[in-house]
Amino acid sequence: MGPKSVLIARWLVFSFILLNLSSCVTVSIPVQEYSLAKAAYEAAVTAESAKYAPQLFYKAEKAYKRGEQLYKERDFEGARVQFVSSQKLSEKAEDESRVKQFNSGEEGG
Repeated sequence: MGPKSVLIARWLVFSFILLNLSSCVTVSIPVQEYSLAKAAYEAAVTAESAKYAPQLFYKAEKAYKRGEQLYKERDFEGARVQFVSSQKLSEKAEDESRVKQFNSGEEGG
């Protein structure tokens, strides 16, 4: 084996290793997104969003439950998307509920 063959062999091994390492994708577990979505969802429940902002609330609830399902199935990226969506929808539902309660003179939870 000549010097060129050794260089080619090393280059091929290096390329193979680099290709394998770059194809490994690590997905982080969306613990923070899960926690924030849960807190926002619970706040929407406390604000009686099912009564005062039902469309937003049920969309938030659906996204939250789907996120939990995906989390259990270890589809962490899908769960992350659902939790972020649920958090935003829950916050909107809570806000809308509180405004409606304030305008009607009722006090929410």
